[in-house]
Amino acid sequence: TKQTKKDKSIESLTGRCEITIKSGEKRSQPTVSLSQIDKVKMLKQRWDERYKELVSYVNEFGNARVPYKFAENPALGRWVQTQRGKYKYFQNRNIPCVTTKERIRLLNKIGFEW
Repeated sequence: TKQTKKDKSIESLTGRCEITIKSGEKRSQPTVSLSQIDKVKMLKQRWDERYKELVSYVNEFGNARVPYKFAENPALGRWVQTQRGKYKYFQNRNIPCVTTKERIRLLNKIGFEW
């Protein structure tokens, strides 16, 4: 399904990637509703589930190079590609992202190739 701008802004709350303004000031944290908090929890849970699937893949195949069109789990292949894209955003601190240092650490721990 296609994400709306509202969905993407909610998804950005799942990470702690600092968003900076050109002057270097940090933006204040947005106010969120309970439904938004529930969505954040759901997105975090989804990330954790995909990570566990990736760990299983690494245990079975010996690497974290999941093909984009992995027949056994197409969602995992797309998720791996998405993590690489989010990592690029994470490296550029001026672009909002949902990748966190902890997520990067977890992926590096299992031999993820960026």
